[in-house]
Amino acid sequence: MGSLVEKSDLRRLALVAEKTENMVIITNASQQIEWVNDGFTRVTGYGLAECQGQRPSFLQGQDSDALVIARMRQNLSAHRPFTEEILNYTKQAQPYWVRLYVSPLFDDEGELEGYISIQNDITRERAQNERLIQSESWFRAIYDSTSDVNVFLDPQGRILAFNRRARHDVRDLFGKSLEVGRLLTDYSHPAEQPDFFRDFDLALSGQTIQLKREIHITDDFKLWFEVRFVPVRDDADQIIGVCFNAHNIDHERRNEERILEQHQQLAEFAFLTAHKLRAPLASVLGLAQLLALGGLEVADKEDIVQKLIGAAETLDQVMREMTQSLTPALYQKIDVFNRPRRKRLVRNVMLVDDDPLVNLITQRLLIKYQPDVSVKFFLRLALDLLRDFPEALPDVILLDIVMPEVNGWQFLEALETLQLQCDVFMLSSSINPADYQKSQTYANVRGFIHKPLNAEKMQVIFD
Repeated sequence: MGSLVEKSDLRRLALVAEKTENMVIITNASQQIEWVNDGFTRVTGYGLAECQGQRPSFLQGQDSDALVIARMRQNLSAHRPFTEEILNYTKQAQPYWVRLYVSPLFDDEGELEGYISIQNDITRERAQNERLIQSESWFRAIYDSTSDVNVFLDPQGRILAFNRRARHDVRDLFGKSLEVGRLLTDYSHPAEQPDFFRDFDLALSGQTIQLKREIHITDDFKLWFEVRFVPVRDDADQIIGVCFNAHNIDHERRNEERILEQHQQLAEFAFLTAHKLRAPLASVLGLAQLLALGGLEVADKEDIVQKLIGAAETLDQVMREMTQSLTPALYQKIDVFNRPRRKRLVRNVMLVDDDPLVNLITQRLLIKYQPDVSVKFFLRLALDLLRDFPEALPDVILLDIVMPEVNGWQFLEALETLQLQCDVFMLSSSINPADYQKSQTYANVRGFIHKPLNAEKMQVIFD
């Protein structure tokens, strides 16, 4: 036989082949091309005359898979039919993917006459598959990167997929390994199963369930989770399963419980201390009204004044006890601390405070204790005066902490910047231990005194 396919046969074969979109190649026993159809020419760009006598392997190129080529050669040598996918190249050197089915052709005596190859262009299919693989990889990466437990369940509650967090948490909490195909309830405590099945069935009916729940891990150990049961639908909007999501909120929940407990304790504390505060305050107000009415004997006035002092001291003591009970770890008895004085004789005192009433009371108390002392009070102009007239530096400065324009700490820092040395006493209503401790970090500060002044505290200033 001069050729495998006679002209009459070619005409009949061409009529069949031209009706298909597939590529068709017929070779002789030496694998040399004898005929190709129009589908082959349309995809590859090669006409029959260009490829007759060549082997189909001329379509392969640098990126064609060597392992696939080796398998194809083995099957051809063994005269076996086979199916493969391989990357080929067109006449214009453009790559295309092809799925080919190759079958040997035998004559009536069983002698090999040639091969027929029917091929499909699957370039678009491969591209779609690669995009799908990439999207699945991205989805898996995102799915695994979440800190929540995510498990996809079929309508029977069997596991179809789960993320890395689910695998780790089930292993760490229950000592088990998640497996596809098993029921998720196989991994839960029996006490949780009724609630699980109820919420799972609601999700299968189309509802999204979201709630916070304390879940049994063992009989004696529970953890708080925020759980969600979300129905999963296909392209036809049919429910095909449920996505179970669980986020561990145990730490947040325990903090909330502690905060609530603290609020309750504070409320109880407020109720308990309200009477203690109101009693001395009511006494102060009542005694002040008695004095305001007038017409009192001197002895009565003196008695009222002493009672006023006693009520005020009681009120101050109650506030100290409140601070101690609220911050027991920080509280310490705050009174006066002493450092060596720069000047033994005090003749000039500067008050730096924004409260005019406090300044008036302090001035009169100081003069009452030391009649020949000069007492001046400033707020805005104190630093300007000392900056422009350093010789006006007093023997002692009584300094408040909380003031609107320049607070006590800023004033102390300004003194250090100006390199002015003066005995400073913090005169403050603060009972915050941090203020007491901070005042000791400034070299000019000689003591921390609580308002108001009394004879004992003035003795520290003057003596």
